Amino acid sequence: ECKTWGREFDKTLTDMKTDGAQLFSYWQQESSAKWLVLYASDYDGKYKSPAVNCTDDKNLILKSEYDKDTKLYINAHSAAEKFTVWKETYNIELLDDIIFSDSSSAYNIGIPPLRKKNLVDFNPDDKIVNRFEEILRHNNVSDKENAFNRLIALFICKLVDEINKDDESEVEFQYRHRIDNYEMLQDRLQRLYTEGMEKFMREKISYISSDYPDLLFANYTSRRKQAAIDELKKAFRILKFFSNNDFAFKDVHNEELFYQNGKILVEVVQLFQKYRIVNTEKHQFLGDLFEQLLDKGFKQNEGQFFTPMPLTRFIWDCMPLRKFESRPKVIDYACGAGHFLIDAVEAINYFITDTEKNNYWVRDSIFGIEKDYRLARVSKVSLFMNGAGESNIIFGDGLENSPLISPHTFNILTANPPYSVKAFKQHLQISNKFSLLDTISNTGSEIEVLFIERIAQLLDSQGIAAVILPSSILSNNSSSYTGAREEILRNFKIRAIVRLGSKAFQATGTNTVILFLERFYIHPPRTAHVLDSVDSIFNDINLEDWEDKLILDGYLELQGISKTEWADFIHENLDIDNASEYFINYHKAFMSRSETKNIKP
Repeated sequence: ECKTWGREFDKTLTDMKTDGAQLFSYWQQESSAKWLVLYASDYDGKYKSPAVNCTDDKNLILKSEYDKDTKLYINAHSAAEKFTVWKETYNIELLDDIIFSDSSSAYNIGIPPLRKKNLVDFNPDDKIVNRFEEILRHNNVSDKENAFNRLIALFICKLVDEINKDDESEVEFQYRHRIDNYEMLQDRLQRLYTEGMEKFMREKISYISSDYPDLLFANYTSRRKQAAIDELKKAFRILKFFSNNDFAFKDVHNEELFYQNGKILVEVVQLFQKYRIVNTEKHQFLGDLFEQLLDKGFKQNEGQFFTPMPLTRFIWDCMPLRKFESRPKVIDYACGAGHFLIDAVEAINYFITDTEKNNYWVRDSIFGIEKDYRLARVSKVSLFMNGAGESNIIFGDGLENSPLISPHTFNILTANPPYSVKAFKQHLQISNKFSLLDTISNTGSEIEVLFIERIAQLLDSQGIAAVILPSSILSNNSSSYTGAREEILRNFKIRAIVRLGSKAFQATGTNTVILFLERFYIHPPRTAHVLDSVDSIFNDINLEDWEDKLILDGYLELQGISKTEWADFIHENLDIDNASEYFINYHKAFMSRSETKNIKP
């Protein structure tokens, strides 16, 4: 059916998606039709030709043997029934350019292979999130978190496929219309996923190809060879496909459920296959799209709350990046969905410019650690979608060293580490040593104090940190929190403290603060100098020409104490009845303590 370019074509296409319109009536009149094509062109040579395949997918014919409710074209006897099949079974699937492409003609109609050069950027008008949710809805998939995990596995497949292909190559992340069966598609995805997980996450995934039984018996000459292969193939097929896997949107434990899940898998692959997700620079809409999917599909739980993007941007806007002459080495030791790292790349690129292109510098400069296997994958995918896919995401414990994470090698640390994790100590399995670990009981929940100690282990001299912590870290009198504050004062200059309200993290409601810290010099250690200063001041050693004198003079002026009174205090000659208010308050506090009252005269 040919229509005038513009409004008439657009209206007809909308009507067609609503009830089938004229084209489905033509099909009813000519039941042998194999394709329906709506066409329009303009004077500049541009044209549109969305098409409907009138032939049933052989996979769905097989599915109908188990699911009698599956609607097929072969059983549709009116234009309305044909449209219902197109809507409910084929999800209003439209194919592009089946007649006028280089590989097709009116006498050789076919779907051209999808090549890397054909991939396009996401567009807000495509409403991808709504369409993904509609796929889940009409296939009765209620577990959104599981669906999101499966989608991440598919993104891993798509990432490695895009990276490995040149522009002219046919992509493997696609459903080859009326060629693939569900097993062929899933086998291809399993291979891509295995390669992607090893390449991006350094994780080995078990994968056995579908032709394994043939290869196993390749050198076997017995006449019973074919029977043995057939029997092995049957068992192998059941184990490989009819069980849960990384692409199971529904539980799969038999052939019927495999076909139900296969239909969902095809629809999701078709939804994303034509889009490009690997970028060499930040793609705002792609990042926003991923955030929408993350927000809808990932349930936040104990100790695990995503940092809102406005907060991560605020923190990076506060960072003194101008002080670095080259790109700093950055780590987030509890990177979650990668928000801090994404903003790190953008902020560093803004302040530090050089001739390097395509963000290749992130390979040596951006590091994230995440203990949650799902979120580690999320971070990697998210960084690729924001043009920083070469960043290092490590699936592991942020409290532990690793071959890629060496002490005192990072210039910047930003993080929102876990806190208030009940009885975490019983399950802690790390070789790294923490002095604060002994201050926490076996049922304690204050894991955040270990992450405070970890900051000093990772940062180099004059390195800077911005860490979100519960505000109780500043006031709680428990031995672990007191030790954490000592750890901060011993190793860092506190540059700023920003207090956040209880609504900053709506999933938890905990009051939090951001600590902006600067690491003291490691060599010589600041701690030794401070202890030496304390010893000199409290033993009334001659402080002339030393910084200790400036420290003492400034403190005495702040508290309103004379040097004579201080000397009397140091030499234990202070008359408390005539002392300044500063010493009187200390004396009252000391005398009111139960320990003091229990001292016998």
